[in-house]
Amino acid sequence: MALNLSWIWNGEPSYLYIALVLFAAGALTWLFSSPKSDPREPPILRPRIPIIGHLLGLAIDQAEYLQKLSARTTHPIFTLRIFSGRIYVINSPTLVQAVYKAPKSFSFDPIFVDASKSIFGLSDEHMAIITKRDPDADPADGFPLSRATQAVMHATMATGRPLLEMNARALNTFARFLDTIEGSKSVKLYSWLFHTFTVATAEALYGPNNPISLNRKLVTSLLDFEAAIGLLYLNVLPSITASKGYQARTLFATEFKKYYDTGRDKDAAAIIQGRKRVLTGGGYSTDDLASFDIGMLVASTMNSNPALFWLLIHIYSTPSLLSSIRAEIQNITTLKGANRTAEINISALNTQCPLLVSTWQETLRITDATVSSRVVVNDTLLDDTYLLKKGAVIQMACGPMHTSRSIWGEDSTSFNAARFTKFNEDHLDKSTRKLRKQGFVPFGGGTVLCPGRYFASTEIMGVVATVVLGYDIVGKDGGKLVVPSVKKQKMSVQVKQPESDVEVVITRRREWEGVRWGFDVGAGAEEQDLFLG
Repeated sequence: MALNLSWIWNGEPSYLYIALVLFAAGALTWLFSSPKSDPREPPILRPRIPIIGHLLGLAIDQAEYLQKLSARTTHPIFTLRIFSGRIYVINSPTLVQAVYKAPKSFSFDPIFVDASKSIFGLSDEHMAIITKRDPDADPADGFPLSRATQAVMHATMATGRPLLEMNARALNTFARFLDTIEGSKSVKLYSWLFHTFTVATAEALYGPNNPISLNRKLVTSLLDFEAAIGLLYLNVLPSITASKGYQARTLFATEFKKYYDTGRDKDAAAIIQGRKRVLTGGGYSTDDLASFDIGMLVASTMNSNPALFWLLIHIYSTPSLLSSIRAEIQNITTLKGANRTAEINISALNTQCPLLVSTWQETLRITDATVSSRVVVNDTLLDDTYLLKKGAVIQMACGPMHTSRSIWGEDSTSFNAARFTKFNEDHLDKSTRKLRKQGFVPFGGGTVLCPGRYFASTEIMGVVATVVLGYDIVGKDGGKLVVPSVKKQKMSVQVKQPESDVEVVITRRREWEGVRWGFDVGAGAEEQDLFLG
């Protein structure tokens, strides 16, 4: 069968541009340097089209190309040679965890520096602040300011009452949209969720006077930036090649500078205030600080929005699952007062709603396809077996691990809402349980494990709990929802997106008519019974 390249000329010019730039850069490098492989390195997986096959595969199929390659081999790690460069692709949970545990040998810092400069358009002066090191420090320890920022973000997003209160603020904002639905409302589900969830998340992070809450049109600008991340990363005439994303980046930097300069961040969450304190203490101005906030918003919404969509779709497409989860939510909801406020105890979502939690984890397993990257700092023997060469890039795609039969069984590619329940996990042998724990990495791992994983999970499950309890959702034809097909996944996207939006009708359930929604954080100290990597 001939290779179909019609996508290049029909609606996908950015992929052609990326391929041409990478090809030109790689070809020049190849002319002057072509290092030989060491026999101790992971086996080479050769492209089906000589020389340029892997480059074309990555440009066309993006993250899905790594999944296709992993299906071609039984090796737990393999090498891609693209001109003079090396990419080590790992699909073994054990080897992935070995990489995560050796941050001095396998560093994210070079990727962080390159991405920060190009995607956010940072100046040389700004980059000098980020990359400043203590003169006597070990270079393998990374950048002190970056480490301090990561530390404060993890500390402020740790489980407990403060985080639940932040969740409650997001959920109360989302509930304002739901409270307006009396009777029925027709919406495009993905678009409606994206808008409402983004507004709610922005308010939870930045307080009620954040730029998005004051100008809802910025949600569209956020989408423009998200779509342009790949081209912004290349950083070749970005004002022309990624004009919408470039303009969105400039607009958000301007709006967030006003936000900080006028003191509106006094109502922000602890993560935003802690981040500001560390960065300004390290030499940042409000201009520097504001240039990164579009990244904070994208990190908080780009993957959460599709994950929320998939979770709702899977629940509403299966009536028996919908009924069971409704019963769980009913048990943690209290109807209070003459004004009929339904309070959902969000501290109990993770501990008293096992099927909802399992369905959320299964949604992540099926739809999350994070590709974690590292750079090899020095020649290193991984797991006492594989020699990884200095300067090579490591790609760890969770997709192959999340759908591996050897880890998840014969139904590994099917959606099983009860897969993560205690009943099912208790029937696994010890080695399989360990392998599943190692191989379930929807939020990355190691030193760059996503600090917001618990916030995002509770926020998403809280939204789903409210919708499931109070509303029926059917297709525009009145039938049950059908899980849509998946769009081709870009490298910058961690959770797969639907191929098309789904038109639905949302109707308030009769027994919840006239009810307003509220959220109780409970004691705030209940243990999170939720494994997220």
